[in-house]
Amino acid sequence: MKKVISFVLVLALVLGSFSMAFAVPADVEGTDCEAAVIALTELGVVTGYPDGTYKPANAVTRAEAAKLVVTALGLAEYAAGNTASFTDLEGYGWAKGYIGYAEALGILKGDGNGKFRPADTVSYQEMATMLVRACGYTDASLPGTWPANYVVKAKALGIMDGITQAGSAAANRGDVAVMIFNNLENRIGYVDTDNVWHQNTPVDTMMARLDQQLYDPDGVATAAAVGDAFILTEAATVAEGTNVKAYYGAYVVAYANADNEITGIKEVKSTFLTGEFKDGKFVADDVEYTVVTDNFGGQVVVFNNGETSGTAISNASAAADTEYTLAVKVSGKKINNIYSEAVWTGNDVQITNAMVKNIAENNKIANAYKFVEDDNFEIDTTTFVLVGVDALADIEKDDIVTVYTNDTNYVTKLEVSDKVVTGEITKKSSDAKEITVDGTVYAMNDGSTFAFVPGDEVELTLNYAGDVFAIDKVSGELANYGIVTDTKAVVGDWSSATTEYAIKFFGTDGTEKEVAIAEDTSDAAMFLTVGTVFKYDLNKDGEISGATVAAVTTGASVEVSAKGLLAGANITDNTIVILADGVNAATEKATEDFSIGKAADLYDADLTAVLYVVDEDTDTVEFMIVKSDSTTDNNVYGVVNEAFEDNSDAGYGVVVIADAKEATIGADASASSLIATTSALKIFKYNTDGTLDVAGVVTVTAAGTVTTSGYSITVNNGRLKATTDGATYVANYGVIADDVIVYVYDADNSVWTVGDITDVEVDLETGNEVTYYTLDSDNPAEITHITVF
Repeated sequence: MKKVISFVLVLALVLGSFSMAFAVPADVEGTDCEAAVIALTELGVVTGYPDGTYKPANAVTRAEAAKLVVTALGLAEYAAGNTASFTDLEGYGWAKGYIGYAEALGILKGDGNGKFRPADTVSYQEMATMLVRACGYTDASLPGTWPANYVVKAKALGIMDGITQAGSAAANRGDVAVMIFNNLENRIGYVDTDNVWHQNTPVDTMMARLDQQLYDPDGVATAAAVGDAFILTEAATVAEGTNVKAYYGAYVVAYANADNEITGIKEVKSTFLTGEFKDGKFVADDVEYTVVTDNFGGQVVVFNNGETSGTAISNASAAADTEYTLAVKVSGKKINNIYSEAVWTGNDVQITNAMVKNIAENNKIANAYKFVEDDNFEIDTTTFVLVGVDALADIEKDDIVTVYTNDTNYVTKLEVSDKVVTGEITKKSSDAKEITVDGTVYAMNDGSTFAFVPGDEVELTLNYAGDVFAIDKVSGELANYGIVTDTKAVVGDWSSATTEYAIKFFGTDGTEKEVAIAEDTSDAAMFLTVGTVFKYDLNKDGEISGATVAAVTTGASVEVSAKGLLAGANITDNTIVILADGVNAATEKATEDFSIGKAADLYDADLTAVLYVVDEDTDTVEFMIVKSDSTTDNNVYGVVNEAFEDNSDAGYGVVVIADAKEATIGADASASSLIATTSALKIFKYNTDGTLDVAGVVTVTAAGTVTTSGYSITVNNGRLKATTDGATYVANYGVIADDVIVYVYDADNSVWTVGDITDVEVDLETGNEVTYYTLDSDNPAEITHITVF
């Protein structure tokens, strides 16, 4: 009953006339049907018994059910005098009119034998059927067979909410009240010749039909009479909780409560057309209308962002390229009267998390877009029009909201869109202000031009009006990076409108390419000078069809953390890394000897110079160019066995054993000075291109060195120890790590080799030495490396 309890509050606001003059029947107080019985009693749909009870557990007869549904439809006064085709209504004179009218409306049927069985109890499935039919549905409009098809629809409409019984069981008075109550706000409609249900326009519900007093436009006995049509403006008195702003400017007949406050719109006698005045015509949705009479009663009401303001614009004086919404009397292509004229000027806003929070907590979208508050300091939802979503709570991050405000920045209308269109551009207008995607023509919301060209696959983010708020590539989305290495003109020069140009560039696949620039992209080519980092796309002919200079962030002498953090952005395995000898942070250009690097090599590195692009949505580095003399700070320990010169780009090479693995790598200088037999363990520094930074290599400080001739080095109880004479204990040098790395010098071949812990147990002679190192900062007492010479 949560829905029921909350809905009674809505009813109280909508009707505004609940007197609560009667005592709540004691037998429904505190029950699940209490709210329904209260509301329906006030609306005159149900009644209690003379003794003050309601008897919610009593079963409802089929005759009673007919009266209840007809009454809930606001048609009780029309029931009298109706006759039914059934032969078993003797003694049910009070119900004949209701049964006959319900039969005529298609709400009920007999048993197929000409009988109605009025005294029989109505089952839950029969009651559900009657209420669904009351909304205009028919057997042919619902898939399946009775009763399942009607019960399924009743559940979909919320009629069965709070009802625990079902099927052929007798429906009791309490549950029937709840079912009718649940149906009060469901739309009433009709079924067309194709058996498709359509809702009535304007809004037609049981609720609307039960409060059918008509509004008096001037509130007095003279001039406009009760029930007369009028142009609706904010000057009309509206019942608390009723929102009719969507009808402002329309020529309407309205419902009202006893205080002549509008509670709803009964009929709209005008038509809204949105378009522009052009060459003496009003053009809306590509239809040209001739304005026969451009005023109504000598006065056209003018609205600016939903509030009356200013003077009407005549056909002759209408501003060019200005969109107007007119409420008109139209016949064919003739406008016979203009009742109102509205201009809406809004701003498109992409919703952020902060804005969602502002709406929920601060009654505003931003400081420039505020909501009117009610007496409880809550958003007064009757003061603005909301389209695109059912409630403010449905607005989500990244939605595009067109916001309209009055002169004091209070919201008068919100149009919400989450529509995104993806497709190929098949046509582009000569002024570049329109593109065609999947047969639909689109324009930018600000009237600007499109940079993309036919053949590009794009993603369009649209506002509610269907204009483009943002456009992005999804196929070859200018996410291809390159670095210009050379340019040449095939015809003309950069400033010529007929230029045909080609460029060479280093691509992310590690190769240099020469590519022509498509003719309609020549205006972007002037920016593609040597060293420029750019983003591009290729058309089907392999030509550059879109190009733009990459928005790079620059850095000089910057550090990357051990976890790959660069100035707050994460370097990941997906980061594209290019190494270059020449990287100029000041000019944002890169030149000379490009190669592909690895993101992992940049962790814990000192970057001499870098150009990089950050994906703001994920705070990750998606592309970067690093000066190749940048070095890493990773501590890699090893020994050098050979140094040589070669014909590589580096010019030098070196054979090392690092972390117990032998490797031959390039070096940026001669490494011959690093070959050593004593103090051999080094900390290797690498350039970001993977070559050894010779100048950066340093000798590791040892924890200790044993050189005494006659000492025997042993491993005992996991410790490195020394004895004399093979038995006398001399020293305990420390605990040996489980993953200790041992390097043993092979004097015969003059190279270092990888050994194991057994190679440590030696008898020292003159010139021999065993050096041990403790290089694990987490376990500073453990011996991590040992060299044996």
